[in-house]
Amino acid sequence: MRQLKVVVADDNGLAFISDRQVSIAKALEKVYPLARHGICIHHLLNNVISYFKGKGLAGLISKASKAYRVVDFKKTFAHVCISV
Repeated sequence: MRQLKVVVADDNGLAFISDRQVSIAKALEKVYPLARHGICIHHLLNNVISYFKGKGLAGLISKASKAYRVVDFKKTFAHVCISV
């Protein structure tokens, strides 16, 4: 991450998407404290399928991840919260 920071400056408009590996999260906290860190939808869906089997959440999570408007995301995510 330190080598990357030579060419990509820390900024609050910067976002990293990963599989939420602990070592990546720690490195980002140290080297890019201003940047945001998100989880790849592929990895998130795998976790949802593994931990919430049979609850129908994967479809809702997928739909929420594809929402273009915040209001659409919030509406879909509200159904996720009800289902858990």
